[in-house]
Parts: sequence; structure tokens; C-alpha cells
Amino acid sequence: MAGEKIEAEHTAQPTTESATGSGATAQAEPVLSVDGLRVEFPSDEGVVHAASNVRFSVPAGGTLGIVGESGCGKSVTLRALCGLIPEPGRMIAGTVEVQGVRYDSSEALAALRGEKLSMIFQDPASSLNPVRTIGAQVSEVLRVKLGHSRRAAHAEAVELLGHVGIPEPARRMRSYPHELSGGMRQRVMIAMAIACRPRVLLADEPTTALDVTTQEQILQLLMRLQQESGMAVVLVTHDLGVIEEVCDEVVVMYAGYVVERGSVQDLASSPRHPYTRGLMAAMPQIDARTLPEVIVGQPPDLATLPPGCPFAPRCPQVRDECSGVDMDALTTGRCACPFSVPGGEEGEAVRMQSTQVAGR
Repeated sequence: MAGEKIEAEHTAQPTTESATGSGATAQAEPVLSVDGLRVEFPSDEGVVHAASNVRFSVPAGGTLGIVGESGCGKSVTLRALCGLIPEPGRMIAGTVEVQGVRYDSSEALAALRGEKLSMIFQDPASSLNPVRTIGAQVSEVLRVKLGHSRRAAHAEAVELLGHVGIPEPARRMRSYPHELSGGMRQRVMIAMAIACRPRVLLADEPTTALDVTTQEQILQLLMRLQQESGMAVVLVTHDLGVIEEVCDEVVVMYAGYVVERGSVQDLASSPRHPYTRGLMAAMPQIDARTLPEVIVGQPPDLATLPPGCPFAPRCPQVRDECSGVDMDALTTGRCACPFSVPGGEEGEAVRMQSTQVAGR
């Protein structure tokens, strides 16, 4: 793609309302706006459409959650924002606007890592270098990105480790990743991510493989750091409970598309897309007397997507017209299903039909 960055005209900046589709009045200018993002991977079976026309925004101090099944495009979207799409994948279309400046290439986005955008990866054990000490890895971020001297970087790294709740930070500077617990390794990753005081923090399932108590501690840490710095957070997770606890807005992805978006309250009280309803029906309930419902079938092959709506083969309310819908046009609004309405009799009918399909 040509061009590294495009100065955004103030009149063209999307508002929070238009980007999220929640209908709420925009309270703040978005610090991050993603518009029409497309990521593809060539393969022997065909082109894998990993992210298709993805759009969302998040204001400073806001938290956006991205939820969906494995392989729906959540992590690829976050990697694209940091210019970290693995080869042979590439960003073929779309722009990313950070603090009023638009970028349209992976190379330009890669230059933002650290001071503008920063990312917490899913597995700290594989993200940290096993043969280097924790102190060396945290200090390296400060020396490379901020130009600190070794002495200054070491001193600030100790402060960072203490700030994210690691006990005896000066001693832990000499530890190797395998000497720390999973929760402590994730705290190290968070320290590295916030070292340059980014305006946007991208968190790719930061509580995966952690016990429930440690998950809560990590989430509370992220919220505290956000309150202190005012940074925006984009959180990828499978856990709708986490979304409800820490997020303001939610984006639901399926087969590379954003199929529904809105506030946490809107999606919890009145989910519109059949896929969103299916996800919520699949959540275990402590006081439930029946098993959670399941979404029948498997996610589609992203190299051979069906025509029209990719959820149609699994949808309990599928109709002939679904094969002819234009997903690119539909994914700009609140819900990408033109035949769905919020709640009401149809919503109840959909839930009943979903239960019947699941029981076959």
C-alpha cells in the first residue's frame, strides 16, 4: 500500500457514535479509529480473508472489547494495528487513525509501537526470551524506544516492575522467565507494554491460561493503569463475563467480519445478531438448571467463505435471502443481519429455534 501516513482532516474524523453504532452521543474524540481494515493470507487453498472491512473506534480512557470464536479475526486485527502481521499475510486495505493521524501501511504502523500503540500478547511464556533476564528485557524497551542510558533504563525498569505489582522488583530483575509464575510473567509483559506510556494498549487475551484469582488481579491491574494514564484499551477475549466487567463498548466478530457492535448494556439487554445471541446463550449460568445452549456446526473456512452471510450455514433463522446480502455494507451499522430486530417476539422465536436445533 502506498503512503505511510495521511494527515486526518478534522471534518472527516469519525465520531464515537458513527464508529460504534451504539446510538450514544459521542463524549470524546476517538484516540484510535479503524476504518475498512482488510487482512489476507495467500495459501494453497486460496486467499484467507482473516479480517474483512473491520471498523471500530475507542476514545481516550475507553475500553473496547472484541469477542468471538477462535479464528474469527480478533488477534489478527490487533496484530495489524501494530504492523505485526506474520508473512505472507498483508494489510490490503483500510486506514488506522491514531491521535488524529491516519496510517495506511504495516510499515507506518510498526513505527508507532511503544509510544503510540503497545500490545500485550496472549502467552507471556512464549513472548519473553527464555535466555535473557527479566531486567534485560524490560530495560531494552526503554533504551531502544526512549534512548535511555543503561543506568537510567535499569532504574526505571525496577520502578515499572514494582508499579505492576511484582514483589521485590530489584531482585526480580535478575530472574529468568521460567522462574516466575504465569501471573508474574504477564505482569512483566504489562510492564514492558506501558514502559513508553502508549496512548492505546492492545491486550490479546491477557488472562488466558491463568487461574480465576490471577485473572481478576490482572484485570484490576489493567483498569488501574488505565485510570492513571488515560490510555485507551482494546481487549480481545473469549470471556463475555470479562467483557461485561471491564468494557464500555463491544465488537462481535465472526469469520473476519464485525457482525455486531454496541455498548455492553445494549448487547447484554438486546443482542440483535443471531451469532451474538448464540454466544450469550452458550454462557454457563451459576443458577441455571439446564446446560448452556450450543451453536451448531463449525466456523467456516476463511479461504472458501459461503456467499452472502458467513454465519448462514449455522444460523437458526437462515432464509434464502441470506446468500445475497452484502456484508461490506451491513458491517458499518449496529448489526450485520438485515433480518434481525432487537428483542421482541422474533428474538424469543430465535432463542426457541436455537434450543430446538441444539437438541437434535
